[in-house]
Amino acid sequence: MEITGSHIAGAPVLPDLLKQIPAHEQIGSVTADGAYDTRECHDAIADRGPHAVIPPRKNAKPWKTVTAGAVARNEALRASKYLGRELLPVTCTVSGII
Repeated sequence: MEITGSHIAGAPVLPDLLKQIPAHEQIGSVTADGAYDTRECHDAIADRGPHAVIPPRKNAKPWKTVTAGAVARNEALRASKYLGRELLPVTCTVSGII
């Protein structure tokens, strides 16, 4: 576990936190706010296999890079534009992602 002060963003430490969880431990999902909508976070989550439940930022654009994290994030972006940002976590829960 790592606690950061208010002057340090949490998103940069997420990949290292995921590495601290033993590889044999299954992670079902990672839920975070829009501050974690970064390539590094999505790629780190996708590398471990869980579903990322992170709302895209309000001004989000699709990512052109082709990684597992980018593909999952772009799908979430499309869903949020179709359903609205407020419904995205609810939709993920209902569809069984969480």
